[in-house]
Amino acid sequence: MIFDAVYKEEPRVTQKHKIYYFLLCAWAIDMTRCKYQAAKESATDPHVRCMVEFDLSPIAQLMQFPHFELIYKTLYQEVTREKKKDFKVNTFNADLMLFTEYLRILTDMSVSMSMNDRKNSNALMAHMFRHDIAKVLKEGFYLAGSEEVI
Repeated sequence: MIFDAVYKEEPRVTQKHKIYYFLLCAWAIDMTRCKYQAAKESATDPHVRCMVEFDLSPIAQLMQFPHFELIYKTLYQEVTREKKKDFKVNTFNADLMLFTEYLRILTDMSVSMSMNDRKNSNALMAHMFRHDIAKVLKEGFYLAGSEEVI
């Protein structure tokens, strides 16, 4: 429901709502990652440690393709604004934090012993980088570092 409102850019959703949404999603992904890391570290037997799998159920909705489309769309909108002064650094940073958490959890999933986790990681990674995300991030970093914006 919240995702739909943010994705469709409904009039009732402000920039502040978007920022809080991205930060909350980044926090949820980070907590899931921390839970996985703690479970892995608490296993004393090396064979058990290798068998610990991700429990993606708390963030399953966040790991869907449309959610990444929202991240990319927001990053792209921010860096393609006609005037530099319209660039919203806080929105870009919140979205970038969420993107970073995506990369961190996908990295952990890609080295998992579970074949299912690795397949999911590869599919999500391929979807994320089919866009020209590097150019968008480069332009965003340039704008965020610009003295005119800050």
